[in-house]
Amino acid sequence: MYFKRIFNLFLFFLIFQNNQILADNIDKFAIDGSTLIYDTENIDDLESIGINAEDPDIFFQILSENPQITTVQLNSEGGFQEDAYTISDLIIDFDLNTHVNGTCQSSCTILFLAGNKRTVERGSTLGFHQLHWPAESQKLYYEYFLGTDWNDEFEYAEWVYNDAQATVLNDMKYLLERGVESSFAIKTLQADPNDMWIPRRKELVKAGVIVE
Repeated sequence: MYFKRIFNLFLFFLIFQNNQILADNIDKFAIDGSTLIYDTENIDDLESIGINAEDPDIFFQILSENPQITTVQLNSEGGFQEDAYTISDLIIDFDLNTHVNGTCQSSCTILFLAGNKRTVERGSTLGFHQLHWPAESQKLYYEYFLGTDWNDEFEYAEWVYNDAQATVLNDMKYLLERGVESSFAIKTLQADPNDMWIPRRKELVKAGVIVE
């Protein structure tokens, strides 16, 4: 009985923690008529800023329960690329338009390109850069999976090399699939990973990034 009680308390903690995470992330979302506003920056909980793993489930729930939504309005400086691609699949599947009001940088541009009609408010920006994985983060990742996914730094280097190639290829394929000119797509992969390339509106329209 004692262990069952401890187990039940543990389950309660996990459920509470998960609900708290969802509550923190729901602040990124608002509905205004037929527009779903997704703002990952102007929220109180700093740990939830950016595109993260909890957001796709909230996206799906909101879109499923609000069939009147036709447009996703974005304001985000980016976040986790894998989660951005998951959300982009939802935007494509629900056949939505996208609109930027503020800024849409890094992995946020993946969401933007998922839209059918893609517009940017005057004074707002789109920002692109290469993928960046800081050394300290890589060190933690290497040590966490050491002995399971690789046995030494050479096997890890092989994995990083292969994964980087696959990621770049996937990004390029996605850009072309969404109708972006190949020359522009190459520029996004050349942009400084420690900086942000912010093209002018005319270039975005010409390259098929903005589609009105």
